[in-house]
Formats: sequence, C-alpha cells, structure tokens
Amino acid sequence: MTTEQAPPLTISPQRTAGDPGASVEPPAGRWRPSSAAAKLLVCGVLIASALVYLVSTAMSTTMVYYVTAPELKSGTGAAARDQVRLAGWVVGPSVERQGNSLRFAVTDLVSGEQVLVTYKGVVPDIFGDGIEVIVDGRYAREREVFEATTLLAKCPSKFEGQEPAAAAAQS
Repeated sequence: MTTEQAPPLTISPQRTAGDPGASVEPPAGRWRPSSAAAKLLVCGVLIASALVYLVSTAMSTTMVYYVTAPELKSGTGAAARDQVRLAGWVVGPSVERQGNSLRFAVTDLVSGEQVLVTYKGVVPDIFGDGIEVIVDGRYAREREVFEATTLLAKCPSKFEGQEPAAAAAQS
C-alpha cells in the first residue's frame, strides 16, 4: 500500500497593487462595470436628459392658459403671459366687419365685464351675437384690445331635454 503525500503548504507574502504583476480583484459579489457598460450608461443618461429637455420646451411653447375677462384686465396670474386664451360670449350689437377684419366685444357672464377683440382671418359660419367663443392671442394693455390670432365659435346645442312628464306622455 502506497500513500501519497500532499505537497507541503507554503505561505507566500500577499501581493499588493503596487507590486509588479499583481492584480487586485474586487471583493466577491460586487459588480465592476466595464468601460463599454460605463459608456452605455453615460449615453443613456444623455439621451434621457435630452428627451426631458425637448418635451419641457415643447410643452412651454404650446401651452396656452384660459383666462376670464376680469383676469385678463387685471393682468395677474396667467393673464400676464404673452399668449392666452379668452372664453366668453359675443355681445349683441358690438360686431363690426371690415373685409376679413372683425371687431367685437366678449363678455364674461359671471362678472359682466367686457373685452374688445380684434381678429383678422376666416370667421366661422356660426359666429354671431350671443354665441360662445374662444379666442387665442395677446392682450394689448396700452390699447385695451385683445388681438386674436385664432377664433373658435362653439356650436349651440340643438337638443334640449324634455320634462319627464312630457316624455312619458309621448311613449
């Protein structure tokens, strides 16, 4: 019976990073990014930052705030911006047409305050006295005139609800 002996244990001095030919391994369980992964991470962060910037600038240039006539005349809050959207009703005898130019007053039904509006462009067919309108543009405070670039006329409802008793009688 022959027994083989194990080689003797030798203890060698521990190498450090400063020793030539030494390699220092990260502790087990820790991930160490390669240079390709680091580049990919930096590119991803740059692309995400660019997208956030583009979306935020696009939103700020296309956002238009709704204001009422009293808010517009006070010039506070959203009314202090260049582009605003004014909603209200066309005041009866105020409509004046000159070619493709239009001049009319819009009123706020709650406060009764009126704003004079000028508009150049295509006028909707349903535009007229007492129609609810939405105009986009800017308020020329020095002349007290809202200079509209867009005119939208809301279509009045043609359907009105019946009283419950009248509806039951027709059935």
